[in-house]
Amino acid sequence: MKLALALAIVLASAARARADKPNDAGAAMAAAAWTNAAAKGAMDDAVAMTGTPFWYDGAIYADAAAKKACAKIGARGTVSDAAKVAPVLACLAMGTAPLLDAAASWDAIEPPAIPSALAAQRKKLVALAKTHTLVLAHAKAGKVEDWAVFAVRAQGTDAFVDAYVAAHRGR
Repeated sequence: MKLALALAIVLASAARARADKPNDAGAAMAAAAWTNAAAKGAMDDAVAMTGTPFWYDGAIYADAAAKKACAKIGARGTVSDAAKVAPVLACLAMGTAPLLDAAASWDAIEPPAIPSALAAQRKKLVALAKTHTLVLAHAKAGKVEDWAVFAVRAQGTDAFVDAYVAAHRGR
């Protein structure tokens, strides 16, 4: 009897968590809007759409000046203080521009569809998928290929990006 009650509580919690996830289309639009806001310099909008703690992994910097300017931010990290999100997003914006190309695809995915290029982050992304909708942005141009997975969470009628995890080939 106790096991059945515990199982019912776990299943009810899981159903509630899934109900709080944004739908696939809404999550894909939120991830694209978040990326676009950061890349286009609308940093206040991007910050407002960023949840904390915010986890990022796979940031790239196209040139030596950008690498130097973003040395403290680095390629990966977690930001728990909302007041410190803006400088991180300014650095991440340098690597997200290829994902805004017309050739990029934006699709909500389930954990089995996480690209092998993101295998190192798979365990954490699978855990996030329990409470977030994962959105994959993918762009390929010649020998250059970019992947990013965004973890999008709903809170009321708002959507927040809680993670940005990327991999790049040919950069």
